[in-house]
Amino acid sequence: MSKGLGWRRWVLMAAVLCLVVLAVFTVLRLRTNRSLGLAAQEFRQAVGPVDLVELAPASVPPRRNAAHWLAKAMDFPKTASKEDLLDLRTLAYQELGNLGEEDLRRGKEILSHQSSTLEQLHRMEGLTSSSFDLAYDEGHRMEIPNLLGVLNCGRLLLLEARLALVEGEQQKAWRSLAAMRSLADAVYGEPMLIFTLIGAASERMLLLGVQDALLLGVEDPSSWYQLVSLPTGDRYQDRFRGALNGEGALAYWMAAHVDTGEGVGNSRGLLALGNPMHRVFTKRLVTAMLSHYSQVNQSYPLGSFAELRASSRLTRPSGERLFQSFGPDFELVAGRLKLNEAIGQVARLALGLAADGDLAGEEQVEASRSDPFTGQPLEIAEQADGSLVITLPEGTELWETVFPSDQKETYRLFRWVVPAPAELTVSAL
Repeated sequence: MSKGLGWRRWVLMAAVLCLVVLAVFTVLRLRTNRSLGLAAQEFRQAVGPVDLVELAPASVPPRRNAAHWLAKAMDFPKTASKEDLLDLRTLAYQELGNLGEEDLRRGKEILSHQSSTLEQLHRMEGLTSSSFDLAYDEGHRMEIPNLLGVLNCGRLLLLEARLALVEGEQQKAWRSLAAMRSLADAVYGEPMLIFTLIGAASERMLLLGVQDALLLGVEDPSSWYQLVSLPTGDRYQDRFRGALNGEGALAYWMAAHVDTGEGVGNSRGLLALGNPMHRVFTKRLVTAMLSHYSQVNQSYPLGSFAELRASSRLTRPSGERLFQSFGPDFELVAGRLKLNEAIGQVARLALGLAADGDLAGEEQVEASRSDPFTGQPLEIAEQADGSLVITLPEGTELWETVFPSDQKETYRLFRWVVPAPAELTVSAL
């Protein structure tokens, strides 16, 4: 009799324990869903929509779609020789003064091998609308093109522009630079982190081409106005928000679909494996991500990159260890965009001074006194030959936070020379 009572007691205790666990889990699930809803609401107000479909760029007819022509060209590395790709990278970034006759011959040979690719890329010139027509409704299952091909397309156009400048074919060079501007804008147009980083890298290639044009000088004064329009300076906050919005919406898609098990085993590795605790974990992680992104979005316009780092506004929440592993590094994104903003500002100032003092008006000169990257005044020095040298303030530690020190092509952009005779002197500045 006692054995029967003991058995029943254990069964009753197990049943009670299961009920307690079920009740605790139910409360946890309800609180998790509520927290996720509040985080999504905050994200909508601070950043943008959490529905991925709402973020998709409007469809553009192929002929007017810069991304359409870029997509046709960006697979050329699959068929190009390894030697061509290696030499393309070297020649695209090598300083003009170090290009010898053999380098010029080799550069022309590479361009001739990719004449059809260049034809596709030049179809982008002047196009301001773009869409890669990605399946945003598929969330983490969305197929993303191999964007490394975009970088090689940028190098191809940069090499073409540089060789044209060396040979005095300025109009041809301007066409190549204009295509590079359209390329960068096309990639920037997709509101996702990887597109933002590739767009920023493509834009730095454009700035290298603009720097080369400045160093060699421009024969036609009207061409200065064409060059000044290439470095944009007022859209970096929107690009940063776009990257945040895309990552947040992708995370929310994951949380919205975890209950149905859609996307299990996706390549990003964030979607839970389907059991109830994994579902709760996923939603708690997404809640932390959305809340953090809402805070980060408010940080970008508040100061230089140096000030952002010092204030820890971009730091991931220390209490969320899993977030440390899964969350994107928006400090890196903000740093690269701030650096592009700083270099573009110096480029516009240098071009304005080289062309005409009126192109570098008082407002632009005043704005240039504070570098958006380091937060320090620009260094402007007059040389003995009458040229001006405009340099970003020394910030090696900050630069290496954003780029490895061996990426010398980026470091070259920190120093701009305005050929003599410069329209304004240091004392006038």
